[in-house]
Amino acid sequence: MTQNCTSSDYIPPRLMVGQDAIDLYSKMDNSIVQTNIATKRSIKTVLQKHRKYFEKSQTEQPKNPECKQPQRVKEDDVTSLEGVQDTVGVVCVDILGRMACATSSGGSVMKYGGRLGQCCVHGAGSFLTPNLGIVTTGNGEQIINKLLAVTLAFKIPASSNPMSVLDSCFTENETKMCGFVMVGKEDGGLATIHVQHTLTNMTFGFVSSSMKQPVAKILSESNPVFVQMLKM
Repeated sequence: MTQNCTSSDYIPPRLMVGQDAIDLYSKMDNSIVQTNIATKRSIKTVLQKHRKYFEKSQTEQPKNPECKQPQRVKEDDVTSLEGVQDTVGVVCVDILGRMACATSSGGSVMKYGGRLGQCCVHGAGSFLTPNLGIVTTGNGEQIINKLLAVTLAFKIPASSNPMSVLDSCFTENETKMCGFVMVGKEDGGLATIHVQHTLTNMTFGFVSSSMKQPVAKILSESNPVFVQMLKM
């Protein structure tokens, strides 16, 4: 369900689901939104099916003896991050050159219940091609409207000035509240890391098999772009 509601307290959601969406939408236009019971049952069946697959995978031994099962982290071993809500995005390239990327949501501050962010929209929160992976962060509604990840994935390789690519996704007077991390494969076992944002600051890090230790950096408003090529 798409929305264009306005509120001085909450960010107007671009996409909502579930009972919260039904309740809010009903109040806005005084209409009755009926749910399909058969659809609910179908979703529940699929969920139970995939939950069984997941639980089975947790008990099975890996077929490759060199591949060890990850150890579960105990709750007592984790430093408390209560109150910290931010986006986490990752782009990976393995030793065979295969790529993967994923991103999380940035939390529920100033958001309606039932609101879906850019992570749930293909081409908005993340996008992957055989040679390039992108994850985004920032104002989820704006990122969804622009389908920012897929837009950048096609703009960056074709641009003569990658530094200006992010600005080119917006109109001249449009407020920009977003950022991205891009990893692109190059010839000769090299990779290009391109990080850019229009936020107050943006933190990122990277590591490769050719490095002795990971590198972490913070981009500020005055220094919003980072581009570096490294050996994978």
